[in-house]
Parts: sequence; structure tokens; C-alpha cells
Amino acid sequence: MDTLARFQLKAEARRFALGYLWWVVEPLLYVAVFYVVFVKLMGNRQADFLVFLAIGKLTFIWFSKTVNYAGNSLVANAGLIGRMDLPKTLFPMAVILECTYRQTAVFALLGLALIIDGHLPNAYWLWVLPLVAVEALLIVLCGFIASVLVCIKRDFAL
Repeated sequence: MDTLARFQLKAEARRFALGYLWWVVEPLLYVAVFYVVFVKLMGNRQADFLVFLAIGKLTFIWFSKTVNYAGNSLVANAGLIGRMDLPKTLFPMAVILECTYRQTAVFALLGLALIIDGHLPNAYWLWVLPLVAVEALLIVLCGFIASVLVCIKRDFAL
């Protein structure tokens, strides 16, 4: 799983001119768009709204992209599955691992941005560990369900 995930990451990075930089730029663009809409256009003046927005949007991106990619993983590898006797869970788990590796870089940048913004680590930051673990379990569960549903009916890929 780990090897397959790392090979996919390297292949994806080689496909684009910005390579690994896209892992960070794409989620930041999502946050920037929501920031412009909610803060600049709608005039939201709540304290630390950008922090709230970034944390919420980046965790949702991790969930939605991972479940979407995991859902399509069995269909995308149907030829390989037909030729070799491999555990079917290998492909969704490799995709989940790949997306988690990519998102780890984004979360590291988010942590650095929080520290620079003055939100220094304290005891409350320890709550991140169980929250990430719960979200990871939810992603695995939803990713497996999505991969089965997409095999049954391709409409679920959307």
C-alpha cells in the first residue's frame, strides 16, 4: 500500500510543472476563494475567521478528495484486478494513504501559519490527535463504501 501510494505521488508530481507545490497551492486557493467571499464581499468581521475557515476547509478537502478518489480506485484498476489475485482493499487504502500523505504537507503548513499568526501550541492542541484519528477512520469507512458503490453503479462516482 505504502509503495503504491508513494509511486502515485511521484507520478502525479511529475505530471505537473509545479509538481509537489500543487499539494499546498490548490488547498490554499480554496481557502482564498472562501475568504474573499465571506470576508471581503460579505463583510464578516469575526476574530480569527480566517483560521476557522482554513481549518474547516482543509479538513473537508482531505475528506472529500480522499473519499472521491478511493471511490474510483477499484474501477480505475479494474484491469489489474482482473489479471492478478490481489486484495481488493489494497487500491482504496493506497489512495487513502496517498491523499493522507499529500494532506500532511498541507496540515504542516497550516500549523506553521497558526504559530506565525500567534496561536502558539498549548494543551488544547493535543485534541488534534484524536480528531485526526477519528476523521481518518471516517475517511477509511466512507472510502470503502464509496469504492463498493461505484463498482455497483457508476453514478456514485459523482
